Amino acid sequence: MLRNVNLIEMESRFDFSNSFSYAGYLFTAGEYRLAAMEYERIVFLDSSNLRARLMLIRSYRMQGEYPRGIARINSFYEHY
Repeated sequence: MLRNVNLIEMESRFDFSNSFSYAGYLFTAGEYRLAAMEYERIVFLDSSNLRARLMLIRSYRMQGEYPRGIARINSFYEHY
């Protein structure tokens, strides 16, 4: 029983809402590389989330990773 509770607790730590809050915290704290990694994970989970896409690109911009940000923008629209 204890193992099941721990598994459920761990899953709730990594749900979409918590991930988005954590990414926002990282961004606000100036941890843009870590924020980008978390936003990448969020976009992977929900590729239609425009806010996550925007924050991902902003994270790359704040790191000075302009080519990576531009490549990521292009990847969002490669099917159009």
